[in-house]
Formats: sequence, C-alpha cells, structure tokens
Amino acid sequence: MEGESMISMTMESMRAIVLIGDPLQLPPTVLSDGANEGSEFLKRSLLSRLIEAGYPQETLVTNYRNHPQILELFNKAIYSGKLASGSNVNHLDRVGRTWDAWTRHAMPTVAPGSRRLFLSVDSVAFRPANETSWSNMAQVQAVQILLENLYNFQSTKGEQIGPSDVMIISPYTAQRNLVAATLAETERGCLYRDNLTVDAAQGQEAPIVVVLLTKPSEVAEEVRFIADQHRLNVALSRAQKAIVVVGNARLWPENVIQNIERRSKHNKFFAGTLRLLTAKGNRHIVHSQQQAGPATSSNATSISNMMDVDSVSGSLGHDPSIRTFAQSVVSTPLNPFPDLQSRVQLPRPAARSRSRSPPTLTKPPIRSRTPPATAAHTELYRNPGSIVARRQLLAARMRRHRAEMEAAESRAAVARDEEEMVRLEFEGEEEMARLELRTKR
Repeated sequence: MEGESMISMTMESMRAIVLIGDPLQLPPTVLSDGANEGSEFLKRSLLSRLIEAGYPQETLVTNYRNHPQILELFNKAIYSGKLASGSNVNHLDRVGRTWDAWTRHAMPTVAPGSRRLFLSVDSVAFRPANETSWSNMAQVQAVQILLENLYNFQSTKGEQIGPSDVMIISPYTAQRNLVAATLAETERGCLYRDNLTVDAAQGQEAPIVVVLLTKPSEVAEEVRFIADQHRLNVALSRAQKAIVVVGNARLWPENVIQNIERRSKHNKFFAGTLRLLTAKGNRHIVHSQQQAGPATSSNATSISNMMDVDSVSGSLGHDPSIRTFAQSVVSTPLNPFPDLQSRVQLPRPAARSRSRSPPTLTKPPIRSRTPPATAAHTELYRNPGSIVARRQLLAARMRRHRAEMEAAESRAAVARDEEEMVRLEFEGEEEMARLELRTKR
C-alpha cells in the first residue's frame, strides 16, 4: 500500500529507495470499495504508480521456481513471454522423479511425465443463502483420493511423495475450511503441508500445488472472483515441480469459455488458461460422475479412465461432451485407483432450479456415498445428532487450530526479530555516519 511505503521514506537517514515486487500479483486489499473516496488510490501500490509514471525499472526475467510446463501457464499471458526458466528448474530431485514415475504408473496413456494436470470433476459449487463464499465437496473428495494414491506410490528407488510436499490453494474461505475439515483428520493424518487461500499463498511455494477452482456454479459463465488475473497468477505460480488444477471441463466447453471471455475483458486470462489446460494436445484427467454403478468398457468415464487428448481425432476439437473421449479412446477400463468407482462415482445429478437456498435434509449431501475418513466422521455420518462424535471432531479441530496458532506465533516472532535486526542495522549506519562527521571536523 502506498501510504505504508511513504512512512519509511520519511527517515532522515534515507539516501535512496529500491522497490522490489511484482505489480502483476495481488494488489493491496481494500474493503471499503465505493464507500471511500480514496479507495481507488489505496488499491494501487507505490511500485505500480511509479512504473506507470515512467520511473526507471529493471525486470528480472529468469524464473528459478517453476518447471517450464508450469511457467507456460502464465508466462505469455501475464508477462508477455519474457520469463525464461533457470538452469535449476529441470533438475530431477526426489519429488520430480517420483511424480514422473507415478504418472507413468497411474496414467501411462494420459499424462506420463506431465507436470500439470487438469482434474475435471463433474459437480457444481454450492453457496448457502445470505453467504458470499462458495464450496465444492466433490472436488475435495476427488483430491483426497488423488493424494492418497500419490502418497501410497513408491518408486523403484524407494522414493515417495508425502503431505509435506503439497500445498492446497482455494479461492474461497469456505472451500479452504472444507478442505481442512475433510483432509486434515484422515486415517493417515493430514494430507497437506499448507491449506491456504490465494491471498495467504502469495509469497509461498511448494513442490506440488493443488488449485481448487471450486467453480463452476450452476451458471457456468459466472466466474468473477476466480477469474481475477492477479489472483489466478498467484495461484498458478506457486508450484515448483507439479500442479493440479481442479475444475469441471464438461461445464466449461469452448462455447462457454467464449461466453466467459465476452462477459469481461478481465476474464481473458482465465479463459486462456482453461483452453490451455483442456485443449487438444495438452494432458488432463477427466473424472465424470455421469453414470451410476461400476464402470464397464462402454460407460467407463471415471477418474480411473484417464485418456490422452493427443489420441483423440482432431475433428473433435473442444468437444462439449468431454465424456466421449473415454468411449472413443479407451476400450477397457484402466484402474490405477481400484476403489474409486465405489467411493466417488455418483449418479448424474437431476436438473435443479437456480434457487440459492441450501439443500434440505431429504436430499443428502454429495458426500453421502463416500466413506467417512475417521471413526468420528463415521458416527456423525450415521447419527447427525451424536454429541460424542461432535465433541471428538471439535477436539480434533481445536488441536489443529492450536498448531496453526503456534506456527503463526513463530512466524510473527521471526518477523519481529527481522524488524529489530533492520532497525539495528539502521542505527549502526547512523552511528558510522556520525563518527565520519566527527572525524572530518
């Protein structure tokens, strides 16, 4: 925020100022939009204003974080293709080697060695009445199964990927909370290292990042918040070795993507990213909940039937019925996730009205066909009024919150120490200046 930057410029010892940052990532957060005459001023950072005013700038163009396949997602659209991969990003470490081996093992005809995956989950986001935050339970369940399968894999060298390698990013607080409630207390423990909103993820990185787009809702063209190019740039640029983006390709075919793009010029980056992730020639996973019952060679369209878009006839183009890929490419079901049909595949949801009211108790939530992760979840699933189960889940949540609080306090302590170190350095420089002045006199 420009006002905060100006405070440091009032120091008498200041001789020069160097601003370091990326104006193409998240700007300052201003909540009083429209109600405050200075809100538009506050939204713009000092760095952005000086760049717009023509002050000299130097752009660092070597990217040392992202694998080239990940860098491609945002480099051209956001940075005009100026970024180049550093020499270190192609280095095969434990995570890179294990990820490549897992993709060759779990999806040999779909994405062997691909560092970016699009997980298409045939579901829609839900928002309670009088709320602004969206969530999507089916996406969380699909990610849980994907991560458990990934963690259970061991390469021929005995290497594995674990929860400490994974960051999960959600655009909405409700989705972030749903991830915490579902994936933090499983039989094998917490399934991630970090579970963050996009705002909290800025400045962070992880070997593997899962981005839960949460949307689409029942109106697929309404993307708004998740289409903000600054937020999307942050979300896509956190992954070092591999990224998984979760959405719904069936509800986002080419004609809908075009409608999204026409709605606002600010949606252009989001629309382009969807095309890049789901277009012919790119690797992606299709998970459909269209049919009920076990998969067969004729209806195999679940996540276990992953297909290579490169194998599909060019005449298909952006087929609005993504499920036809499986029927035209895969003759028999592939089963890298053997228990998936019984756990995630759901009947095709019936046509619903556009009412924003929450579902009634007579319509069980989408998680009703997925076995709960813990004994407490099981009891609460069978008996929603169980006091014991609710107390157990609350106790687990409190333990997790205490751990997060301790981590936050540690980060705050480090920040205070760094601030004190900077202050001491300034005092040391001022003392040296005074000594030099006395010497000259």
